[in-house]
Amino acid sequence: MAQAQHGPDGAIRLKQVSFTLSGPTTASSSAASSPSATPPPISLRDGYFLAKAAQNDDDVGCRPMDVYDATLPAWRAAVRRVLVAQIRIESVLVAKMQDAIRTPFLDSYFVYSSALGTHTFFMTFLPMLFFFGYPELGRGLIVVLCLGIWFTSVVKDLFCAPRPFAPPVTRLTMGTHHLEYGMPSTHSANAVSLALLFWAYIHELAFPLSTTQSPSVSYPAYVALTISLAVYATSIVFGRLYTGMHSLSDCIVGVLVGAFFWLAHTSFPGIPFSLTLPLPTPYTLNATLLRGWGCGALLDEWVLRTPSSLRVPFTIIPLALLAVNQHPQPVDDCPCFEDAIALGSVVLGMFLGRWGAVRWAGHVPGASIIMPGSGWVLSDEGWTPIERDWSDVGIWWAAAIAKMVFGILVIFAWRLLAKAALHRTLPPTFRFLATLMRLPHRRFYTPATDYTAVPPVDALRRPIPSVIDLPSTAVGVEVGGIGSGAAPLSNGDLNGKPRRRKAEAVEAARGGGAHVQDSEGVDDVNGGEVKHYDAAVLTKVFVYAGIGLLACEVMPVLFEKFGWGVRWWP
Repeated sequence: MAQAQHGPDGAIRLKQVSFTLSGPTTASSSAASSPSATPPPISLRDGYFLAKAAQNDDDVGCRPMDVYDATLPAWRAAVRRVLVAQIRIESVLVAKMQDAIRTPFLDSYFVYSSALGTHTFFMTFLPMLFFFGYPELGRGLIVVLCLGIWFTSVVKDLFCAPRPFAPPVTRLTMGTHHLEYGMPSTHSANAVSLALLFWAYIHELAFPLSTTQSPSVSYPAYVALTISLAVYATSIVFGRLYTGMHSLSDCIVGVLVGAFFWLAHTSFPGIPFSLTLPLPTPYTLNATLLRGWGCGALLDEWVLRTPSSLRVPFTIIPLALLAVNQHPQPVDDCPCFEDAIALGSVVLGMFLGRWGAVRWAGHVPGASIIMPGSGWVLSDEGWTPIERDWSDVGIWWAAAIAKMVFGILVIFAWRLLAKAALHRTLPPTFRFLATLMRLPHRRFYTPATDYTAVPPVDALRRPIPSVIDLPSTAVGVEVGGIGSGAAPLSNGDLNGKPRRRKAEAVEAARGGGAHVQDSEGVDDVNGGEVKHYDAAVLTKVFVYAGIGLLACEVMPVLFEKFGWGVRWWP
């Protein structure tokens, strides 16, 4: 639902109206959430010009074209112009699809299922794999998911492409993902890489390579799990189109990114394939589908093979800092950079912990202690299964809950203490170094020389890390608004580009002038509002690297020390 308002320039602007999908209780709310309340179908020509008009310079990726041409390097600006032209066309197609199939049930399904493709879901789900004895699967998921998120964040900030324009698209939003650029779809990359990784794991259990090994997963269970993973991936990818959050091109590139990183990482042996061609001389084509390249196993072997040297930390730490320093500078204040830092730092902490565990601990957690109540006892002949009763089941669940509660509390405590300490020590350190050398500076991030202190309340106001924050249950329906690309529509300028603001927008995009969006902060030494602090960048690297190290290596060792165990099988 949208309400018309007259702006100071006389143009008509659309106001965003948000509501939840918990079910309408009044006639007005029912009308707001019903497809019948949406605008009538539009022609391709009218839809194209609506999309072309959707260039509100207050929205991410939707400032006047001159801003991007003046700020971005020529090759990035040229690619962006091609992407924007394609998005205008695809916005019309997405809008017509929405007009044809939208229902209240599908609105709820695709909006809430999209939470299963976010960093939020993965960062709360992944520690469980390490807490309960699946470290190989957990490391694989962390690598492919974090690489996918990092790569898509880099591409988003590289080309600054907007999301599908509204109008003509109606956007259904959840959380803050609409504040990012559009191309490519991170949700699609995450969903595809996760589905492929789990499917390959299940396939190897159902069809072991060794003829002497019996399947661990029955064929009916394999089929059911495969269908479930296909439904999951399809729901996430198509849901990005249905909710108007991405164009078809965004989703296709996201799917390819997710599949590529899975294929590069996995050691999946593949599926043998044979095809006989009906030629005068019969020819049989033998191939193996989906055979992995095994880069993940090679990397893990390199980490484990060099525990006595410092090659691992001296290699991966500079690479991680280089990735932070060389992340593309966007025109708008987009959160993609912080997502890339956070997820890349988790990978850094995971590999440092893996190297340190072999160097100092010398063993892999989970091999010697089984979770209590699992139905196994250790005797002189090894592990022997015993019959479980209800008390064993209760003990097992008590240990499982204790591990989850303790593990999450330790991660939260680390985040609070580390962030508070780093916010106190990094700014004066940066100010001292600034007297000796020229420090790197990133657009939209205020240097330590320009502010007095990071407010201590910031570390306590959001104790849960940004990528672990649970998304809001409020669902926004945007026909125009932040992140939607809605524009001022006036008779004087169909393109919706307020020309009198172009010079100011170019200056802001280059790092001068006011920031694009307002946010909480404190005043700097010059009286301006501080949105982002340079110290926050390195703080995020330390905090999330620590989270990766704690969740992947430290907590499993502590669980064994406490007698809680890691695995529930020998």
